[in-house]
Amino acid sequence: MILLHKELFASICIVIPIFIVTFCTFLAYRVNAKREPNDPQKKDFSPYAIFLVPVAVPFVVFLDILLLILYSLFFGVMLLLFPVALLLFRKPFLIQWILKLAQKIGDPILDINSQLLKAVGLYMPSI
Repeated sequence: MILLHKELFASICIVIPIFIVTFCTFLAYRVNAKREPNDPQKKDFSPYAIFLVPVAVPFVVFLDILLLILYSLFFGVMLLLFPVALLLFRKPFLIQWILKLAQKIGDPILDINSQLLKAVGLYMPSI
């Protein structure tokens, strides 16, 4: 029965979620507009942002599906390559290399974050 009316079914499956997301966006904008001007939770949203939802939601859904496919392919490749690498290279140099790489990446990030905390005045020395 669904296959006989697949165009109608497909359009309903697209229109209903977009309508729900648009309604949620409108509701969030209305709640934000009713907040007091000095409320720290009040944000400066454009009223035209509500009308971008029907255009933006399909792109976001498409990108999410594309990223899911890419992550799945990457996971599959790693699932195949990692056991092969463990069998071919019996020395644990791969794990040591990963740990050194993580240390190289982590040190600058910790340094930048510590300097940001110092600039704000929230820096607390390590224990």
